[in-house]
Amino acid sequence: MVSEQVSPHTVLRALNRLEKNGIVHVRNRKRYAGPRSSSTARPHVRSDSWPVVILLLADSGRWRGLVQHTFNETFMGPLKSELAQHTIEMFPAAWTPGAEPNLESIPTGIDEISERIRTLGQRYAGTFVFCTFPEEERLDTWISPLCRFGKPVVYLDSTDTGGQVSRAGSRMRSCYYRLHPDETGACRLALNELHRMGHRTVGIHGHARNAWTLRRTRILQSVAPQVSPDMRVVLCGPEEPFWDPFGVERPFQGAVSIILAEHPDLDSMDTCEIRRVLFEKTPSMTRLLKDHSPTALIGLSDGMTREYYYWLKAAGFEIPRDISFISFDNATESIMLPVSTIDFGLGRLGYLAAHLFIGDISIRADRKGFIPGPCTLVDRGSVGKPAPTGA
Repeated sequence: MVSEQVSPHTVLRALNRLEKNGIVHVRNRKRYAGPRSSSTARPHVRSDSWPVVILLLADSGRWRGLVQHTFNETFMGPLKSELAQHTIEMFPAAWTPGAEPNLESIPTGIDEISERIRTLGQRYAGTFVFCTFPEEERLDTWISPLCRFGKPVVYLDSTDTGGQVSRAGSRMRSCYYRLHPDETGACRLALNELHRMGHRTVGIHGHARNAWTLRRTRILQSVAPQVSPDMRVVLCGPEEPFWDPFGVERPFQGAVSIILAEHPDLDSMDTCEIRRVLFEKTPSMTRLLKDHSPTALIGLSDGMTREYYYWLKAAGFEIPRDISFISFDNATESIMLPVSTIDFGLGRLGYLAAHLFIGDISIRADRKGFIPGPCTLVDRGSVGKPAPTGA
């Protein structure tokens, strides 16, 4: 009614028609997508008659890192919740055996997985392919045999790199769906917001840490001229090892805490002295800020952004008065930081994945079977107009 200037009467008639056709239902005086579920028919305990979704992993030893990862859990939370609400069970399987001794009973390989699917019969609701960085030909060998069973095969491409497998031109893949974050769209959204506020030189620190930071940096560099011909993305030189927060226990403020912990007289140091120490100990950040004079920084992930945020604050920078800052992920652990971020829409993708298996609502995919996440800007006030003299 607000965005399209439609009368309340017209909207109410449309909702009533959707309800009459079982496309939406009313519960607790609110309308929800999908038909009404029968609460009396729903069992309160696990039943051998429940439908089953196969959770397919690369091997039985990698499940911890995938499921417990903050980025993936944003997707998995809605997926598990929706399936549980519709009494659909998830059953693990692996493409190759792993080193986990307690998981020897799960099916491994296409032959065992196919036999398990045939055993399930009508209970089989589809397969959720959950793996990272698959090789092109290997992903294809995962998808095609599973599609022959005629149930949804849903692949979460969490790195947005597996676009080479599509349903186009293959009847076997008519039930294949690839859900993925929209990396290019997210990068364009971040740069558009900075450009809208007047920024033309944007800095990135930590671009060379690993494959995904290099990939996201290349996307940002390729998108910047499309946003504006005068927009530049500048990079730091080789960074110091204490910046990398992955796989180690470290203080919440990361690099700043590590650097300043070496100074026993920290309590007596003023802001200027702390700033001098930080610039001296982190030449990569020093060169980025002094040689290129960016008016804004992009954190390639919320985890990395947290370290840069506390470094800038300790060095006396005010955000966004002195320098603007924008990040990616909208991770739960970084909600307390006042840094604007791009949400990849993984929660929405998890909901859609569940309902592909449930089959109660229509979900649109392109002709290749691809469904990108809806990127949104979460504005936490860290992007302002450039300072008159730069950073």
